[in-house]
Parts: sequence; structure tokens; C-alpha cells
Amino acid sequence: MTRPTVLVYHGDPRYAELVRVPKGRAVVSAAATPSEAAGLVGEAEILYAWKFPPQLYAKAERLKWLQAMGAGVDWAIVPELPPGVILTRAPGVWLSFATCASKSSAITVNTTASSLKNSVS
Repeated sequence: MTRPTVLVYHGDPRYAELVRVPKGRAVVSAAATPSEAAGLVGEAEILYAWKFPPQLYAKAERLKWLQAMGAGVDWAIVPELPPGVILTRAPGVWLSFATCASKSSAITVNTTASSLKNSVS
């Protein structure tokens, strides 16, 4: 099984620290600025992001799935988004970083073969 490549993008780098991936299931990179993301997005198959810079989609040659960090996706529905990319969101899920950190919560990226088979293959 090939391991999918995930890019976590948010202006606050602490969000990436909350992402947990079972050992060996995925390659995870994090970026907090457009310049950091520019060097990583070309390898990403999955983008877990909030307000990803649209000018960087041109470099996202392998992107298959964009998971928004929240319910709103207006920032993601732009002409630059490559065709065929699956866009998903998290309606009803909103917690501030302080809430997550205080409860020691973690966002889990489920990268089992069965969950990614249709969206990354």
C-alpha cells in the first residue's frame, strides 16, 4: 500500500500539532505560510487546510482531496482549484485552538486503505 501524502495548512502552526496519523499510514507535512506551502503542495494528495492560497493550486499536481478545516468553503471554491479535486468540509464542527488544547484533543487523519481507496486512487 502506498502512503498518501497529506499537507496541513493553517496560519497558526499549532493546528498541525493536533493532527495524529497512525504510524506508517501517511506522510504528513505542515505549512503555516504561503512560502512554506509552495514547497510542499506539489507532493500532496490530500490537503487539510483553512484558507489555502489559491495561487498555489497551480503547483498541486497530485492533489485529489481538499478537506476544509470547518464548514465554510467559500475560500476554496475558486477557479484555480484543479478539476476533479474532491472538496469536503466539517459542518457543525468548530472548536477554538484553546478549547482543543485545553482538552488535549487531537484531530485524527484516518488514512486506512479502505477510507482512501476511492478518493486518492
